[in-house]
Amino acid sequence: MNFLEELNLRVFYEYNTPEIRECATQCWKEGDLVGVLSMMSNERRMDFVVDNWFLLKEKGKYEEALLHAYQSIRTNYSNWSMDLLRFLFIQADVETLRKTGYPIPDQDTFTLYRGVSGIGRKRRVNSFSWTDSPNTAAWFAMRFDLLNPAVFTVTVPNKSVMACFYDRNEREYLLQLPLPIKPKRLKEIPEAFLTRGKEIVSSSS
Repeated sequence: MNFLEELNLRVFYEYNTPEIRECATQCWKEGDLVGVLSMMSNERRMDFVVDNWFLLKEKGKYEEALLHAYQSIRTNYSNWSMDLLRFLFIQADVETLRKTGYPIPDQDTFTLYRGVSGIGRKRRVNSFSWTDSPNTAAWFAMRFDLLNPAVFTVTVPNKSVMACFYDRNEREYLLQLPLPIKPKRLKEIPEAFLTRGKEIVSSSS
């Protein structure tokens, strides 16, 4: 099979430049999955994973694709169905996920924080992405100036962590759902960093 027959390329339809598809074709042939994903908008990478999840699993590329797509988005997944996101992570091998991201710190438990805002289903206290910094969580809670911002905290065992990322000047932890315990809301929102980069500067000085 050639590239077009193997992959669902719906996410490329918005591009009229044939060079983009040609580059993606070559990357796929070379086994360069990140190269394929870099040919599309970061907002469309998870769509690509959804369209091709079975083939990606067959090729041994699913966990890499899922983590890269999930972590590289510049906004969030508030407009995505939680049922669909859970399905995608259920399809992944957890041990492969843990080896694909950054090394998970060797400690028994993690106390983590999550910033949320808004009302209704999009609030999503019980979701995948958490940080070890309450100030970073506050930044996310205040990010879009929505109603009822809050920071929640939870302490989970090491085995609950699916992956870690230290990109974009933040420390992100992806947790398996359902969470082992119910998160608790902090009584007060911590002071949010004006930029997430301040956290790394202050912690390394």
